Amino acid sequence: MSIRPISFILIGLSIAVGPAAAGFFIYKGLTESRKADRFVTVKGLVERVEKADYGVASLSYKLAGNDLVQLNNELADQSKLVENFFRDAGFESAEVRTSSPRVTDTQARDYGSAPSPFRYILDISTSVFSDKVDTLEKLASQTGALVNQGINMSQFNTNYQLKKFNDLRPEMVADATKNAQELAEQFAESSGSEVGSIRRANQGVMRIMSADASPNNEWDTGDASIMKKVRVVSTLEFYLKN
Repeated sequence: MSIRPISFILIGLSIAVGPAAAGFFIYKGLTESRKADRFVTVKGLVERVEKADYGVASLSYKLAGNDLVQLNNELADQSKLVENFFRDAGFESAEVRTSSPRVTDTQARDYGSAPSPFRYILDISTSVFSDKVDTLEKLASQTGALVNQGINMSQFNTNYQLKKFNDLRPEMVADATKNAQELAEQFAESSGSEVGSIRRANQGVMRIMSADASPNNEWDTGDASIMKKVRVVSTLEFYLKN
């Protein structure tokens, strides 16, 4: 008979302690949740200037006249002169390509076009695709020799590429991440906290532009520049802890 009161007492204590214990774990969970909500968002920036390793130079020229067959033959002769010009500059035959001529019949143009003294206009372009970027860069100053040979140039431009961009990417992303962490540590130090693990990471924007492009110049693709500025911006979130 003496055991039963003790059993009731133990049951009563367990009922009383249960909500208290539950409250403790709920409190601890809320505390951990608040700690998890403390984080800082930073952007890591890294820039590097690299020289282009590939380029394309294109020269467009045209002829006008009334005899289509004669014009086509003259244009073929001019194409040979242009191709020889590129080869003499130091390019291989396999690097030089000439397009098919584009024929415009001025008498078949839409109403309202300005009248032309010639019926036919033939346009053609010869391009060089090469990794000899220094030789490509010199071409613009040498095209006067073609004018002296009677080539009617309508356009000449050179675009440069950075084919090794994918090789640079891993190292630059790592540097951008390091830069972001340094910024997060500066913020944490000023706020009396410490930087924890990464909460979220976004590789962000990777751009190639001219070496002298301003930070806010969004349209600059750097195509015409032999020297390229490669920019990587990564956005990271770091947990903060006391």
